[in-house]
Amino acid sequence: MLTPAEKRKHAEVLLQHDQSKMAHAMAGSLIAQANLGDAITGNEPTTADHCYIDREYPLLGKCRYEGGRLVQIEHPWANGQITVCKQAGIDVAFQWSADPAAGMDQGELLRIWIGTKDAGPRLQWDGRTGKWQRLISNGNYGNNWACGGTWRQDKPLDQREPLYYETLVEADPDIAGTIARIRD
Repeated sequence: MLTPAEKRKHAEVLLQHDQSKMAHAMAGSLIAQANLGDAITGNEPTTADHCYIDREYPLLGKCRYEGGRLVQIEHPWANGQITVCKQAGIDVAFQWSADPAAGMDQGELLRIWIGTKDAGPRLQWDGRTGKWQRLISNGNYGNNWACGGTWRQDKPLDQREPLYYETLVEADPDIAGTIARIRD
């Protein structure tokens, strides 16, 4: 939760990076929320020196946002780890929000898919729930092992809802172990 001073700073930084109508509307909303918060508490309006929003994601660790932009990733996968995973038969794909209407959530991680060369898409992490679920591929994934082709959620035949897992280790210990060895 941002303080009123942090909301003002977030609005300021957002407008430094984006001059769209949506960014102006979001910044105006943040400033109005900050003003209301200060009015309720009787505080003088101030602006923070910095406004960072930290989010924790699987595989990536802590990600820091400033003004709706991703500015730091604790465990960046761009350092060749994706290539090493591919060589080990595992593919990882990330889906990020690029919608300016998301405001403070722009640039947030929406989903992670993990697949194998032999089975295609196997796992999906959902940013809304923070949980993993298993996938079953129809086999038409081509070179896009993580999220290509058509696939469905793996669920018991007698259940309507898929099973959800809190951690990658619970969802698939083998894939989790391989990725852990590659990251270390």
